[in-house]
Amino acid sequence: MTWAREHLREDLTNDAMAERAGMSPRNFARAFKQETGITPAKAIEQLRVELAKASIAESTRTFTQIAENAGFGSAERMRHAFLRILGLPPQALRRTLG
Repeated sequence: MTWAREHLREDLTNDAMAERAGMSPRNFARAFKQETGITPAKAIEQLRVELAKASIAESTRTFTQIAENAGFGSAERMRHAFLRILGLPPQALRRTLG
């Protein structure tokens, strides 16, 4: 997870992380879920939301800039992740913090 946190802008697919860990993708996904209780994809999404949330609180950058920096690829994908994990869109979070 530490390595993933430092590489959130990269393509962190299950296959890429499995290769980094020196495991087969299937074995990696199984071991990861057993260790953390969530899938690798959910873990990466949560890390990206944490990073984006901190950026919203600490800066006035656009949502597109924040989404790209956190590895979402687009503000729309970030918005969907925020809704799934936090239950509110990034705009509402910025209004609450601002």
